[in-house]
Amino acid sequence: ALTTEYKDTAAARSAKQLDPAKFVGKGSAFPAFSFKDLEGKDVSLETFKGKLLLVDFWATWCPPCVKEMPKLHEAYAKYKSAGFETLSLSLDKLAGDIIPFRADAAHPMPWTHVFLGKDSKDPIVKALNLTTIPRPILVGPDGRILEAEGMRLRGGYLAVTIEKALQELNLAKAEAPKAEEPKAPAEPAKTE
Repeated sequence: ALTTEYKDTAAARSAKQLDPAKFVGKGSAFPAFSFKDLEGKDVSLETFKGKLLLVDFWATWCPPCVKEMPKLHEAYAKYKSAGFETLSLSLDKLAGDIIPFRADAAHPMPWTHVFLGKDSKDPIVKALNLTTIPRPILVGPDGRILEAEGMRLRGGYLAVTIEKALQELNLAKAEAPKAEEPKAPAEPAKTE
């Protein structure tokens, strides 16, 4: 109804972007890509073959993206030795915006970085129907998407999802401490 009866509204334009026929999710092949990272090295899906990969679309100007940094750092440090990697794809205005951000000790982001640019027209953005960030996607060693539901890859759920995937893929180390699932917020007390 939005796209036909209210076709000239912002809501209708947003609804067109969320076309279910364009959805790339769990079980789908992650789109092939070929980039130069911030250090000038070639990066492709093949670069990460055999690894559990978190592809993280983000930007320094995005408060929710920045808020995720501590959990991204924790997960990277904890699971890197078990075959986990992170690839950050920046949608910043300038590649130079990332350098001072990473220079801050609070978020050094020691993993692979690619600059796509704000309002990027890169084919990966279109292939994934990317409309918002942060947008983390967990990709298996075979290049298939294991998890595309953003909430399962953010905050305290990130480590739980990664650990579960590593175990299912037989990549997890037995001695690694288990991640605890975040506790659900308590129900508010009913007043009469």
